[in-house]
Amino acid sequence: MLLRNDLLHYPQPSARTVRVLWIDPGQRHAYVYDVCARTADVVLVQLPDLLDDLRAGRASVLPADPYLMVVSQELLPPKYLQLRARAWQIIAALVAQEPDIYDPRQRGQMIARATAEHQVSHPTVYRYLRRYWQRGQTPNALLPDYCNSGGKGKVRQSSEGVKRGRPRKNGADAGPGVNADEEVRRVFRVAIARYAAGHRKFSRLGAYRQMLDEFFAERHIDPASGRVQAAPQRSAAMLPTFGQFNYWLDHDHDHPPEVARRHGGAAPPTMAAAGQRHAGPAASALAVAAGAAARAQVYPVAGAQAGPAPGAQVDPAAGTQVDPAAGTEADPAAGVARAAWRSIGDRPGASYRLDVVCADVQLVSRADRAQAIGRPHLYVVQDTYSGLVTGIHVGLGPADWPQAMLALAGCCIDKQRYCQQFGRRIEAAQWPGRHLPDILFAAAPIAGLAGAEWGDFGTLHTNFNLRCVTADHGPGNWQQVLARRFRLLAPELVQGAHAAGKPCRLDGVLDVAQLTRIVIDCILYYNNCQGSDGSPAPAVLWHWGTQHRGGALKTYPEHLVRCSLMPVAPALVGSDGLHFAGSIYTCARAVQERWYDRARQRGGWQVKVAYDPSSLDTIYLLDTAAPRQFHACHLADASGVRHHLSAVEMAYLPAAVAVGEPAASAGTRSNARAQFSFAG
Repeated sequence: MLLRNDLLHYPQPSARTVRVLWIDPGQRHAYVYDVCARTADVVLVQLPDLLDDLRAGRASVLPADPYLMVVSQELLPPKYLQLRARAWQIIAALVAQEPDIYDPRQRGQMIARATAEHQVSHPTVYRYLRRYWQRGQTPNALLPDYCNSGGKGKVRQSSEGVKRGRPRKNGADAGPGVNADEEVRRVFRVAIARYAAGHRKFSRLGAYRQMLDEFFAERHIDPASGRVQAAPQRSAAMLPTFGQFNYWLDHDHDHPPEVARRHGGAAPPTMAAAGQRHAGPAASALAVAAGAAARAQVYPVAGAQAGPAPGAQVDPAAGTQVDPAAGTEADPAAGVARAAWRSIGDRPGASYRLDVVCADVQLVSRADRAQAIGRPHLYVVQDTYSGLVTGIHVGLGPADWPQAMLALAGCCIDKQRYCQQFGRRIEAAQWPGRHLPDILFAAAPIAGLAGAEWGDFGTLHTNFNLRCVTADHGPGNWQQVLARRFRLLAPELVQGAHAAGKPCRLDGVLDVAQLTRIVIDCILYYNNCQGSDGSPAPAVLWHWGTQHRGGALKTYPEHLVRCSLMPVAPALVGSDGLHFAGSIYTCARAVQERWYDRARQRGGWQVKVAYDPSSLDTIYLLDTAAPRQFHACHLADASGVRHHLSAVEMAYLPAAVAVGEPAASAGTRSNARAQFSFAG
């Protein structure tokens, strides 16, 4: 089955790749666009013809989308954000009018109105449309391509008599300086090797000074003795600077092994303290707030009515509709809002609903089972068409937006692998759905925690063209309705502790992994169980909808969705690894680029990492040079006692050690991991 945004590659007669922009709900025809085209010509094709090409081997679906722009917001300069916002403002109302925008006659009239409204030229609008269609139909497709400018990382060729780089600060006195050409760089390498061979501890400044004394000196013959004598080079214009020496020392990776080996001793004592300072705010922000319940309103969705079998040509979920007037659309453009509301609830993946409930059970730490760590929050993402639960997350600490986003990221994961990590084997059909919606409804309190992520240019909208809508209307006692409908909580958890003042039987018994396994079992039961009124099970409705109305489902690489939705925090590069949240991590990129050697010699520096608060076994280094790259950083051996623990459990770790419990013993931990990691 073809989906929206799929890339089809045709090797013959001339290689070309087309993107599926839109599929008719009746599965009759589709609009495709050549991603290498220099024009904005969209082609209308018959959907059966595309399927015949796939079956006959004339075309193939590309497994990865090389044009998709998934970028961490923290890495984008303000100028990029301004340009993206301006471009999106111009075409937002145009691309929302599907399929009219693909008709060349209507498109011309629409673009004419847009040019008059926004005071831009026709080529500008067409350029924005081409980039939007080429790069995955997300606002991030409109980011500028300045990263391709300037030849970053390339060695510039020098010309005789012309100095590369900026002028010297004291250029009037010291002269223009000397180019570090291949001959000078060869001198650098020899000087480094000589200094490293004769000194136990490598010093860049010492190597530089020795190099000037040995290789950049005026030599003359003493008339009396006939011996060659060297005097220091007096002309600064003929000397390479320490900055040039430092730059090429880092740039050229053919160091002698002594440079990496001979540093002697441990890291400076201030480094560990600096790591703790930077880890402190992240840990304190994730501290436990036991007993805090999230009060929110659930967006009302009518239940599925009993009807014909899913195989019939009648929609069994005809009653699953949403009142557009009940929500407040974050996008102010009327055209965008109208197009969005037309698609709500009429197909799988059109819209999801995000709910959060505080479980009335006290969990214990996996490091010390005598240590209570508070009540968890259950984040649940549900498809409004079928009622299928597509993503869950059990989070510790107060309810917050980053943990809610982990539930949304769970919509894209392989459910079989996810369940197996908690000891539950399932078939793929038991828990379908690996897609992101067009619209996400969120209860007002949890939406209020989103901050800057809520709106046109949050991560969801810019990376995945996913709009967020606040849902303010719903039943009064939404917590009990949600618990009973989903059966996520036992009756005593709903009415026990808070209603009758009695402690819950499960208090102080379960850890977060064990509770997650219980939640998974309940969700599987709910997704595959027929309603009490005879209505089809949510999984049945989902499968029927994907077969008959699933052409607009959106899929993205699992690791990109997860890493881009994780919270971001600073980490400190030290001589012994990356310091984050009181732990030490190691990264293949840092080892390859000798970051720890540089930190030992020059001192540490900060980098940005994405992390999963429920499992800090692996964090992900953000790459400013390649925004689509997330480099996995794993816990070092020195932080072995912190394996398989969440941020909240780590905050309690000192107390667990203080009472003498074996924090790292296998018997005090669940064998299941709280979340899976992507190796990088």
